[in-house]
Amino acid sequence: MSGTCQRIPFAVEFEVKEVEQKDSTFSSENEDSEHMKDSTTVLTRLKVNVTDPLAEQELSNFVRTVEEGKALQPFFIGLMQYAEWHSNRQRTFDHFNMKYPEVVHSIGVSTASQVIQLHNRSKPGLVFTVLWRLDISESGRVMPDLQIHATAPLKRTGQRDKYALLKSVPQQFQKVLPILGIEQTIEVVIGMLCR
Repeated sequence: MSGTCQRIPFAVEFEVKEVEQKDSTFSSENEDSEHMKDSTTVLTRLKVNVTDPLAEQELSNFVRTVEEGKALQPFFIGLMQYAEWHSNRQRTFDHFNMKYPEVVHSIGVSTASQVIQLHNRSKPGLVFTVLWRLDISESGRVMPDLQIHATAPLKRTGQRDKYALLKSVPQQFQKVLPILGIEQTIEVVIGMLCR
């Protein structure tokens, strides 16, 4: 079986085996016994392939787990959640690339990326790197992991206080993130570069 989930191509190969079981015995009024047979379907082999390079990288551990556990339903649940977050991330990055082309720069060889760099080319110096990973649990729950790192040339920082300020950026970003949300927090950082 193959398909796409929010533009993420995937293929699933599986084999099933039907196992018949004697389930229960019913007695009729004339003491005759009637045996009912139930059948159970068992997944005996599962192979999953995700061909989008970024999705393949982020889903590799999850895919390995569902293949080992022959867990078809958790795969589809996890893929749907992942694809939604993957799409949101790309839409957000594309939005900022279009709105602030002089400040927002995609990092990576493909159109989909985990990383954008924020720096003002007309005011060289401070550079923010935004890393947005999608971690997925064995059960298929997707947890976005958004981080930011700040760098500046030594001649621009020079002093210990400014270096300490740069080191505090990731923690400050994490404090603001739950309050403002992803897009507004990135917008605040871009606003600092556009001043």
